Amino acid sequence: MSGHLDRRATISYNAIVGLVSEAILIGAVIVGVLACPTMMWLGRRGIGPGCGMMGCKPGEPDETLDALKQRQRQLDTQVEELERNDRTAAKSA
Repeated sequence: MSGHLDRRATISYNAIVGLVSEAILIGAVIVGVLACPTMMWLGRRGIGPGCGMMGCKPGEPDETLDALKQRQRQLDTQVEELERNDRTAAKSA
C-alpha cells in the first residue's frame, strides 16, 4: 500500500509543479508584454527608469497659437533659403 501512496504523491507533486511552472511562465510573459508600453509611457512623462541616466524632459503640454505661427514663419524662412540654394546650384550646373 505504501507503493501505491508514493505513486499518487509523485503524480500529485508533478502535477502541482507543472501547474505552478506554467503559471509562472504565463505571468512572466504578461509582465514582459506590459513592461515595454509602460516604460514608454513613463518615459514620455520624464519619470521612466531610463530618464535618470538620460535626463528626459516631458514635452510641451500645450502650444499656443502664437508659438505655432512663429514656428511656421521659421519653417517658411528655411524653405525659402533651401529653394534659393537649389536655384543657385541649378544655375551654376
